[in-house]
Amino acid sequence: MEFLQITRKRKFLYWFGMGLVIFFALLLVASFFIPYGLTVVIAQTTSLVECTYSFLAGVMSLRSKVFNARFFLPAWILFIISLFIFILTDQNVLPSNFFNSHSLFIGHMAELLLISFALADRINQLKKENETKQKQIIFQLEENEKIQLKANRELEQKVKERTSELDVYKRQGCTECKGALTISGNDIKKNVSYYIIAHISKFVPAGSRVLFTPSDSSLLHIAFITPSHRKVLLVCNESDAEIKANAGDVSGKISFTMPPKSVASFIWP
Repeated sequence: MEFLQITRKRKFLYWFGMGLVIFFALLLVASFFIPYGLTVVIAQTTSLVECTYSFLAGVMSLRSKVFNARFFLPAWILFIISLFIFILTDQNVLPSNFFNSHSLFIGHMAELLLISFALADRINQLKKENETKQKQIIFQLEENEKIQLKANRELEQKVKERTSELDVYKRQGCTECKGALTISGNDIKKNVSYYIIAHISKFVPAGSRVLFTPSDSSLLHIAFITPSHRKVLLVCNESDAEIKANAGDVSGKISFTMPPKSVASFIWP
């Protein structure tokens, strides 16, 4: 049944074929206990049923485009024809000659030959399927390897770029950071950031929140509201020129002048 791809999906053919197999097995056991003549009659009748089943199974498999049925069906037809010739010769309906007398054996040999062709073709088909699957697996492995190599190259390129950036930072330092102190030998110079830190440490206690301030001024500035609800405005003039500016809130405004390179804090109670 597997040769004709008769599976449980084709329920009638599958279970009828399994029933014939089980019946022949039971008949083999029963032949030890029932008369020989009766066993022969039952076996011959069942054989005719089995021949009909095999013929119908071959036709249905051929209609289902099962490749092996192209060999199986002619083999069974040839065997059935040789069987009828043998029976008719045995009953003196056909003349007795070498071919007619040995038609059953000739039919068996022809059947085995055709089925062997089918088996050989099936083996070749399985080989081709395995080769196709192997080629697909090799192709997929090669594609995975290409993807992995591409990912490795991209990662290496990113690592090189990042390493190059770190080398630049190492040589030039951070261009956005503002050092509080400049130390050169025994000389210590206090930069603007030093005073910014000092103002924040003195006037902006822990728990203060940053307030929104307009950014249209030429002065660097930031405002806070302290836990005691005082408002603190920190202003820094990094330029080399004096800058005049205004600051305030809803309660009023003040005008002030920031000297070059200076820091100031304004506090509203």
